[in-house]
Amino acid sequence: MRSMRQILNEDALLRAIEPLGFVRIFMEDLSCAEQIRTFSEAEVILSPHGSALSFTVFCSYDVKIIEILKNNRNELQHFSHIAWEFGFDFTRFQKVDMIGDNMQVNCDALVSHLSRVITQ
Repeated sequence: MRSMRQILNEDALLRAIEPLGFVRIFMEDLSCAEQIRTFSEAEVILSPHGSALSFTVFCSYDVKIIEILKNNRNELQHFSHIAWEFGFDFTRFQKVDMIGDNMQVNCDALVSHLSRVITQ
């Protein structure tokens, strides 16, 4: 059984964004120190809404954070509030179809969004 907020087309998404320099990281495979280092050294973080985004508190001031989440409900704004409190560049990518609690991401729209965010 898959956990909540899985990206169902994750392999296709990764093939689409790898040319932009993105790599897949499994936070659960890293020690706490490695997780902190990963976030502190990242220039851009792309992640579905989830607990891994709590590590944004360790980011450098010029990081760009893109959260993948379909809805914009107030109760799901805590990661954006953390980012804004620290002055981070934060956007939410919402071109996502929900299938239960899981997501099907529009890969072309995401690549276009990332290209704009990265060049800003």
